[in-house]
Amino acid sequence: MLQSILSHTPGYVWVILGFLLYRGITASATRERDFKNVFIIPVLMLGLSLQGIDHSVGLHSMAPWFWLGGAAIATSLVLKFSDARAVTAHPQRGSITVRASWLPLAMMLAVFVCKYVVAVSLATHPQYSSATGFMVIVCAAYGLVNGVFIGKLLLAARAYHLAGDKLALA
Repeated sequence: MLQSILSHTPGYVWVILGFLLYRGITASATRERDFKNVFIIPVLMLGLSLQGIDHSVGLHSMAPWFWLGGAAIATSLVLKFSDARAVTAHPQRGSITVRASWLPLAMMLAVFVCKYVVAVSLATHPQYSSATGFMVIVCAAYGLVNGVFIGKLLLAARAYHLAGDKLALA
């Protein structure tokens, strides 16, 4: 069965996985990034999650609310417990320095695996698309993972904004 699942996986899925692995591995080293590029992965993960919800259970009814609940919980936890020193902003150069972390790779793979498992589940059991429990779990899981990306993005934006304010006052 596993061989059948893997052989029926479209080629573009493996390209997406390769891109996510590349971006996640580069995040494992401290690096300076153009501030605009900080938005790429969170926006990509948001798109993948919403597309996954739309294709699995639809964006109707309560589905977006469960996603939003998961995202709100994870975002607030990231904002509360993350180390603000993980990001150093350089507004004069339009960049930020991000401390090395394996968390982005883990989160990107979590979205990928979630989408893959949901797709396989629905291909083998189409009735799941109308099961309330399935919808709640899928939407909350996507929301939790996206909340981590949103929280990290907000931390970077706050650091950049604060550094810009200090620069303007100097």
